[in-house]
This record gives sequence, C-alpha cells and structure tokens, in this order.
Amino acid sequence: MVASFSVKDSANCHFGVDEGHASVCDIGLDAAPTDGVANQLGKFKIPNLRNVGLTAPYMHDGRFKSLADVIDHYSENIQSSPSLSWILRDPNDSHKPLRLNLNSSEKENLVAFLNRLTDETFINDSKFSDPFVR
Repeated sequence: MVASFSVKDSANCHFGVDEGHASVCDIGLDAAPTDGVANQLGKFKIPNLRNVGLTAPYMHDGRFKSLADVIDHYSENIQSSPSLSWILRDPNDSHKPLRLNLNSSEKENLVAFLNRLTDETFINDSKFSDPFVR
C-alpha cells in the first residue's frame, strides 16, 4: 500500500494556529529550497482557504497558475527536503514525501470544493471595494 496523506490533513496547515500565528511549513516545493527566511529555507506562511479560487497565481513565487496545478503538486510532485513538514512525510520512511495520489475525478472534485470556499457576500461588499475607483 502506498502511504499518502488525505485532504482532511490539509486542516493541519491551513487552519492550524500556533500561539495565535498562522502555520509556517515547507510543503515540498523544492528538494533543495533556496528561498525563505534564514534558518527556515523553504518554509512559508500557509494562508487560510477563504476565497482561494480568486487568488491565483499560487505559492509565494506564483509558480502555480491554477488550483489544478496546486493539486497536481500535492498529488504527485511533493519534493523531499530536510525541512519538509511532518504532515507530508511518510511515517514509515521520513525521507519519503507523502502525496495525495488523486485520480482525475478526485482532482476535479477538489478544485470544485475549493472554489466553493469563495465568499460572494464578502467579495461583493462595497466596504471592501477599491477606494480609488469612482
């Protein structure tokens, strides 16, 4: 059996709070991370998922143009690195990353779910509109 993490595990990072601060994790973007804060290469703040369908491009450097690209990363392309988050490590071999291993239908369903996290009331509220547009 291939070890994998589940979509439910995403809550550990996206909704996790440590002493009032958002999670900071290495999500396996690069096998040899070269960017990030000193002593935390490859680790970045993990945002919540509210309105995630509206925030492309994704990741700190915009490397993923769509939610489908992000899901492909978690499904097949997580890279092992020394700072890889524990939630993405194989419990039987900490040098191997876990992946979602989703089929195409599951990927489509996950994109649809993430798009449902769009708060239409919030994004259409004039209180939050561009103050420079008349």
